[in-house]
Amino acid sequence: MKYVVSCGGTGGHMYPGLAVAAALAGRGHAVSVILSGRSVESEKPGNGLPPGVGAWRASIPRPQPRRPLSCIRWAFSAIPLFFKFLRHRPDALLAMGSYTSIPPVLAARAALVPVVFHEANALPGKAVRALAPLARKICVAFPGMEPRFPRGCRVVKTGMPLRAGFSRGLGGSRADKTRFNLLVMGGSQGAQNLNKLVVEAFAAAAASDPAALERRHFRIVHLAGRTGESEVRALWSASGAAKCGVE
Repeated sequence: MKYVVSCGGTGGHMYPGLAVAAALAGRGHAVSVILSGRSVESEKPGNGLPPGVGAWRASIPRPQPRRPLSCIRWAFSAIPLFFKFLRHRPDALLAMGSYTSIPPVLAARAALVPVVFHEANALPGKAVRALAPLARKICVAFPGMEPRFPRGCRVVKTGMPLRAGFSRGLGGSRADKTRFNLLVMGGSQGAQNLNKLVVEAFAAAAASDPAALERRHFRIVHLAGRTGESEVRALWSASGAAKCGVE
C-alpha cells in the first residue's frame, strides 16, 4: 500500500510523523513525507529521512493574517499537492497537525484520498479541530479526548509514536550517575515557555538558598532544537544559577 505523511511545521509534529513513516516503510509499504520547507526539517537525525521513505517537496508558507498575500500563497499551496495526490493515488494521508497540514488535507480530500489525523497534544490544535470532520479517524496520545472533537468523529487512542532509538535506552545510558539528571522537553509552542520556567525556578532557588544547590550538583538537558539552543544558553548565563552547581 502507499501512504503519505504530512509531518507538520514543528519538531513536536515532525518526529512522530517520521516514526510512523519509518514503521510503515519497515513493513514493506511505499511511504512519502511532505516536506513543507520549514527550518526544523533540517534538524532530522542524520540530516535525512528514514530508510525507504521518500519525500514530496512542497512550499507551504506560514499564513500571517496581517499579510493577506501570505495567506493567499498558503491557500494556493494546496493546488500542486492536489495534482500530486491525483498522480500518485496513495491509499491514505496521515496528517500530524499544525498549519502546514491544512493544504495537504484539503488537497487529499479533493482527490478523494482518505485522511487520518494524529493529535499529540491533550488539547487539540486549531488545525485538527477544524478539519476533524474530514478525517476517517483521529489518533490521539491521551485518553478521554472524544469530547474535544465534533460529534461523530472517530477517535482512537494510539499513544505517541517514538523513534526506534528510544527503545534502545540511549538517554539513560548517557546519564551521569553522580549527579541529579533532569531532562526538560516541551511540545509545539509550549517548549520555549517551559525552558524559561525551569531556568527561572533554579534562579529563584539559587537566590533564596544558594547552599541548597551547592550540596547537590545538577545536570539539566534541554530539548530545544538548534534554533532554541542559543536562547536557552543565554537564559542560563543570565540566571546566575550555574554558579551554584547547575550545569
